[in-house]
Amino acid sequence: MKTRLCILSIVIQLIVFVSIGCAQSYGGRNYDGNWWVSAKDRRVKNSFIAGFLSGVELGYRFSSWDLLGANKDCGYKVTRGYYAYKTNFLATVNVSQIADGLDLFYSDVKNKRIKIYDAVWIVLNIISGRPDNEVKEMIENYRKNS
Repeated sequence: MKTRLCILSIVIQLIVFVSIGCAQSYGGRNYDGNWWVSAKDRRVKNSFIAGFLSGVELGYRFSSWDLLGANKDCGYKVTRGYYAYKTNFLATVNVSQIADGLDLFYSDVKNKRIKIYDAVWIVLNIISGRPDNEVKEMIENYRKNS
């Protein structure tokens, strides 16, 4: 058990150090379209998206751990909602598809100020087949709020 915890600790530290190095190399932590376009190396983009998706999983776990024990109804709603979104938006896509979608999305200079987490949501909606008029409205709303 101690060995597993030690290995886990080392892995987490490596991920943090690599992430900090990438963030510093590409202009800090303002993860928007300007950062995305400046990150020319495909490996950096794919690694960022892979980490982002791992963060989605961790975010789900953080939001549900206490609820499953204390408030089962709420915990089950969180779990059901998470798996519905995961099934509808993530089950059939891979890291490269999301990165390609972000490349295309950020090729429009009007989208450069939109944060990556919002842009990923837009890209996933496009990939999932959301109607064009709804996507355009979504993009306009994010542009106004960026």
